[in-house]
Amino acid sequence: MNWRALAKLLGLFSCIIGFLIGISAGISFFYQEKEALWLVAAAIVPLVGGLGLMQISWELDVENVSHREATLLIVLSWIVAIFWGAFPYYLTKSFGSYSGEAFINSLFEATSGFTATAASVLMPASSSETLSHGLIFWRSLSQWLGGLGIILIALIFLPFIRSGGMELFQTSSIVRERLRTKVGEAARTILIIYLSLTLVEVIALKLGGVNLFDAFALSFSTISSGGFAPTSQNIVAYNSFYIEVVLMVFMVLGTTNFALHYSFIQKDWGAYWKSSEIRLYMAVLLIAALLIGWNLKSSGMQGNSWREAVFNTVSIGSTTGFWNTNVSLWPSFSKSVLLLLMFIGGTVGSASGAIKCFRISLLTKYAYREISRVIHPAGFIPVKFEGKVVEREVLEGVTAFFFLYILIFAVGSLIMQALGYDMMVAASGVAATLGGVGPGFNELGGTGGYFAVPILGKVTLMFCMLLGRVEIFPIMIVLSREFWRK
Repeated sequence: MNWRALAKLLGLFSCIIGFLIGISAGISFFYQEKEALWLVAAAIVPLVGGLGLMQISWELDVENVSHREATLLIVLSWIVAIFWGAFPYYLTKSFGSYSGEAFINSLFEATSGFTATAASVLMPASSSETLSHGLIFWRSLSQWLGGLGIILIALIFLPFIRSGGMELFQTSSIVRERLRTKVGEAARTILIIYLSLTLVEVIALKLGGVNLFDAFALSFSTISSGGFAPTSQNIVAYNSFYIEVVLMVFMVLGTTNFALHYSFIQKDWGAYWKSSEIRLYMAVLLIAALLIGWNLKSSGMQGNSWREAVFNTVSIGSTTGFWNTNVSLWPSFSKSVLLLLMFIGGTVGSASGAIKCFRISLLTKYAYREISRVIHPAGFIPVKFEGKVVEREVLEGVTAFFFLYILIFAVGSLIMQALGYDMMVAASGVAATLGGVGPGFNELGGTGGYFAVPILGKVTLMFCMLLGRVEIFPIMIVLSREFWRK
């Protein structure tokens, strides 16, 4: 293990985090807020730590990093980002005076940010309206960074470590770009697309009357499938159908495979329609919205049932977590549909969390193939994805991922139930954090939050957020005994 190379890369990453916290401090200075100096201090901490790590191996060339080292780097990068990202909350006393519990809450908020989950502990300890502009900006920016990070990992790294069936996408356009040129150039292509979508959304929100600060905060949280909003009332505060439509469009774009965006830019105009995963994703959202809308109407729910049904379906189905009504008041059927959406998620190679549609598709076809084999034992019945036969190793990887995902969900739910939460609330909280959605139901919903969750529960949910965001396998690989054997 090349520890000096890892130290240099983590040091560089820490300096980037410090610089971005510094931008948040600049926002606070612009609004003449008293927290500005504390945000400067929060920026200095990772800068000093990062420079210290880089000093260990300043002259070292780190261009060639093995897959083993890259796997560890991914896990450590998220841990380092979360650790440094907690300091803005802690130093500004967002959770009260300095204490161990306040630091755990700060870590939880940072974990939620960098994993683009939007499971907040700020309510009811504080509200978005009482936070400084600098902190609100940092919350949203951390989600934007987390969303970008998982897209880069999913398109450039995971296909080459055969993680959870991701090797199926070694032939995607972005991956071919990575093979033909360099990782840095492929990453730059993704960054340009990601940044362009963000800026277009900012403009669209401004046209809808949203102030510039909120437009950036919402855009950061939308493209990343994050869900942090600059107000405690989330999207309810804007009360605008136009804004909800803009958010829905960009929630879907942010959770669409960025390799397809790249293909479209390369004038493959039918790229989206040719993707069976996209067609499945759209079908899931449409069917779920129709079922929930029908259920809300037939149950006599007050308000604009169809508008609320469509928006919250897209929000949870894309694992973003925005809300324009209290879904905890919905009938059990509608909440059950939302709970299922928390498991499905968007498409591979996007900012979406959860299992993702391509795995759901393969598992369904795999199950159908096994049923067909019982009926026709002598027949050859291949599993195909987008017209190509799927190798057995890919199906095994997908099955292993699904098993681990459900196992983690079950263990997490049992821990939450042991802490006193009923089954539905516990299940929604774990599903929402593991899938990157954020708000669960009832006391863990958008109007409640995770502040009152005991420390053991918070640690459990933080681990769920981290596991879900890096697609389980990198952490499991690093935790395995075999990984550390020479």
